[in-house]
Amino acid sequence: MPDADEKYQRWPNVQVPAKGGDIGEVILDRDTHVILPNTVYRIRVTASNELSEGPATPKTFFRTGSGEVAPSLKLEPPDNPASVKPLEDYSVICVGTGIPAPDVWWTLGTEVNRQQGGSQLRLSKLSKDIVAVCHAQNNAGVEELTLNVQVRGPGTPPNEIVAIPLPSQILSIEWAPPDEPNGKLTGYVLHYAEVPDEKTAPADDDWNKVRVGPDANKYQLEALKAKTNYWVRLQAISDRGEGIISDPVKTRTLPLAPKAPDVMPIEVHPNNTVLVKFTPSDDPEEEGKKVKSYKIIYTNEDPTLEDTKWKEIIWDIPQGVDPSKQLQVFIEGSYLDPKTKYHVKVIPIGVIEGPPSESQDFDTQTGVVPPDQPLIHVDTDILKVPAGTDY
Repeated sequence: MPDADEKYQRWPNVQVPAKGGDIGEVILDRDTHVILPNTVYRIRVTASNELSEGPATPKTFFRTGSGEVAPSLKLEPPDNPASVKPLEDYSVICVGTGIPAPDVWWTLGTEVNRQQGGSQLRLSKLSKDIVAVCHAQNNAGVEELTLNVQVRGPGTPPNEIVAIPLPSQILSIEWAPPDEPNGKLTGYVLHYAEVPDEKTAPADDDWNKVRVGPDANKYQLEALKAKTNYWVRLQAISDRGEGIISDPVKTRTLPLAPKAPDVMPIEVHPNNTVLVKFTPSDDPEEEGKKVKSYKIIYTNEDPTLEDTKWKEIIWDIPQGVDPSKQLQVFIEGSYLDPKTKYHVKVIPIGVIEGPPSESQDFDTQTGVVPPDQPLIHVDTDILKVPAGTDY
């Protein structure tokens, strides 16, 4: 003790019960025994029994330190990495201990600015993984603890979703991957529902689901109802879980298209005028009636290629022609090249165009028609020749 009095019997003392063995031990609490920082102390130890106290040991000296303890940190809850659902809130407390009590704060990622809330970190509607760092500092030192917060599934829906109505009651759905996949994409779920005209939105149990692969960016919904409203939503899935479902894309399927007509073999006249004959198509919008308009397309290029250029003729059934009987359309020879192979198709036009017929092929000739042979009437000395004939 700082007191230089050698009468150690007057020193503050602690009675320590004997536990047996050769070595005794005692811990002196700093506050209970008013132990001061940065101070030199002396200690002597005596043994006593039921009769008397024995002699003291020689003096032993020690110096106290500052009494400060560097910070240590732990999380409440302790999960690290932490896991949350997409767009879920997350809260955690960083508990810092030390002497004196440390200042505790959070930063996010590479940011240096402190988050509000001190030792408590609150994150709202998480759409992507977050790295947060808890900091603690006092006079004895600094400490950091890194927390990884992972989102269990894509935090954003797929992008650029479009629904394109196609003939034959088909919807073509196209999209781009989500901005925040949060893991490796494993597929997509396409949600679609019919919305009758008398309703404003589908019920929860009206939705159907289709699972497609991770590399897909389009899908066709087939066998739908004609002239019907549909809502379409899309959801990405990663190896961590299901992601956010997109807002609905609202669309409407096309009316029923007329079926393709049957085209007869093409007739080519000597002057290369072409006669196209075909059976009429039923009008799907009016039972018992036939389509009244058709598109005749023809080409001398490869008809199987997508970039083939087709010429077209729009043809309406003339008045007085029975639309229920076999129809015929002429293509003037002046529109065709001589000695050329052509391919022709017929497309019915109702409320919308129907599919084209099977291609029919034909070959043009020279297109030159020889004049008729002159007729000579000898008995009258009259010579009759075709118009335009040299004589």
